[in-house]
Amino acid sequence: RVRSVLGSMWRATGRAALAMALGGLASLAHRWANGCITGRGLAGPASTVAAALYTLALGTVALLPGCRHAVQAAISRATGVGGPRAAVAALIGFGTTKERDPDDVVAEAAISFRALKLDSDALALLPLLERQGRDGAGASQAATPHLRSPAFP
Repeated sequence: RVRSVLGSMWRATGRAALAMALGGLASLAHRWANGCITGRGLAGPASTVAAALYTLALGTVALLPGCRHAVQAAISRATGVGGPRAAVAALIGFGTTKERDPDDVVAEAAISFRALKLDSDALALLPLLERQGRDGAGASQAATPHLRSPAFP
């Protein structure tokens, strides 16, 4: 529900920005055609064109989800936002109506995954698993008794 409202907001913003940009360019073209803009006073029209192109770019970004996500990712990388905390934020549902307590996520992970001590024996088995076309994920404990460790039964 929140996602659809947010998507509608982005589309409305994008359409409004495109309308403003095209309106500004049309107004400028009309003034140029009527002789209201002369060679001496080009500073004003140049700033109008620059503002219209900027607004056109913003409208395009707002309307195209793929473009918007790419711009958001670039801004996140440039500002240092994200990193390991961003992955955890997605797991706990940060910013959604279904936020979860991080302790609940850790408890669920402890139930869903089997810990494996990466000792020299386990590391020696990696080439064998790669040759078999498996990485060990999803393999039953019965099929992989050699991956059990006294520290992590």
